[in-house]
Amino acid sequence: ALPAGKVAALAKHFLAYGKAAGGQNVGESEISERTLREVYLAPWRAMVKHGLRGLMPSHQTIFDVPVHGNAWVGQVLLRQELNWSLGLSVSDCSDVGVLVDWGLAADSKGAAALGLEAGVGMENMWGANK
Repeated sequence: ALPAGKVAALAKHFLAYGKAAGGQNVGESEISERTLREVYLAPWRAMVKHGLRGLMPSHQTIFDVPVHGNAWVGQVLLRQELNWSLGLSVSDCSDVGVLVDWGLAADSKGAAALGLEAGVGMENMWGANK
């Protein structure tokens, strides 16, 4: 719980946002693990150190898996390596449901399971029609 009189901010977009091909909002990204860790993870490490309570995963893929369904990004990097245990990961623009469109899940239940495995605790259904 937050101390009385305090609010929590939600940071966007974890991880390597804007690195998608052509700078597109959604898409595949080509990035090395070294660059991911040394460049893109650094600001998130600082935010976690200072008490980050909420974040939104980015829209693109990392190592060919959409971040909203990427357990390595959401569990290994974020929850384990950065030791982020205080906060809530909230999807952006129904991106967990979009895992069906990526072909990673057969239906919304399967997509929800993948999202949970990736550490996403809440689906933001903005603009959803599914």
